Formats: sequence, structure tokens, C-alpha cells
Amino acid sequence: MATVVADTEEFEVREGWEFEPHPWRRYGARIIDISLFSFVFFFAFGLLSAALFPALLPYALQPPLWFTILVEIPLSIVTSSICIAFCHAFWGSTLGKWIFRLRIEAADGRRLSLGAALLRECYLVPLGYAFGLPLLSLLTLAMGYNDLENDGETRWDRAVGARPVARIISGIGYAWLVVGAALAIGAKVLGMIGIMGGH
Repeated sequence: MATVVADTEEFEVREGWEFEPHPWRRYGARIIDISLFSFVFFFAFGLLSAALFPALLPYALQPPLWFTILVEIPLSIVTSSICIAFCHAFWGSTLGKWIFRLRIEAADGRRLSLGAALLRECYLVPLGYAFGLPLLSLLTLAMGYNDLENDGETRWDRAVGARPVARIISGIGYAWLVVGAALAIGAKVLGMIGIMGGH
């Protein structure tokens, strides 16, 4: 137990990190992660459709808009969240969070357990993203932003005792944030083009 306390205290005073919420950095990181894992999901969906369920292939290649909105987007967000939970449990971060210099930690400064990371995503997907459903997801995103601004934490972090930490950015680090923002915006735009381009 003494070791845990010592590790926790060392984490508390670790230089270069802070407990500020940084909602826009968190949003940019999540956009990058969802875009990355969604690409893998859609690619796998296309391969499985072609190999095992040929009747579903038209839905993979050129799905109707209703199928994209009600099936593909929610499924891609759920599968992305599962992948994100594994990343948090094993590395404490994801590609998007690494780009934006963020980590998700347990209350004692260690990585989240896999169970806690998965439970966090179970809260986040409906309460933070509303499964990606149009308009409703904008409302839940706004509510999450409001929680961060007013309480300094989200409901999904509070539910599992998680605490996001952010590296303090200074100097050339701001250029890296610009790169991250450009990647997030590009991923969002390409995602919208992909959704609308097939219809």
C-alpha cells in the first residue's frame, strides 16, 4: 500500500501535466479516434459482406441514407468506443489523445482497468455522443461541454472515477496542436463527404 501512495504522490506532482478539462482538445482527439477506428470498421464490414453475406454488400458499398444514419454511424461509434476503451486500459491514451497530449487516468494515477474503461464508454456513447444520431448528438455534446465548463469533469469520468490529464502546452507545442486540429477538422470533413457522397 505504501508503494501505491508513493506512486500516487509522484503522479500528483509530475511536472508538465495539469488537470484542466480542455474540452476542445478532448473533442479533437475523439474525432481523430472515431475516424480512425470507423475506417477500420467500414473496411471490415465491406470485407465480411463480400465474403459471408453478399446480400449486405450493396449496403456496404452504397448504403441508403437511412441505413448510414441509423445503423452504420451508431455501429461505428460503438465499435470505436470499444477500441478506445482497450487503448485507455493498456496505454492510458489513444492516437488522438496522444496528438492532443491527453491521457485518461484512474483516481490513483494509474491506467484505468479494462472494466472501468469499458464502463466509461458505456456512459460516454449515449450521454456524450447519442450514438451519433443527428441533432440529438449535438445536444449531448453541448451538455458534455457544459459539464466540463461548470464542473470540470464529465458524467462518464465521474461515474468510473477517471480523471483526464493534459500536458501543459507552451512554445512550439502550440504548432503541434494546430496539426492536431487540422487532422481533426480534416477527418470530420472527410467523414461528412463520405456520408453524403454515397447518396
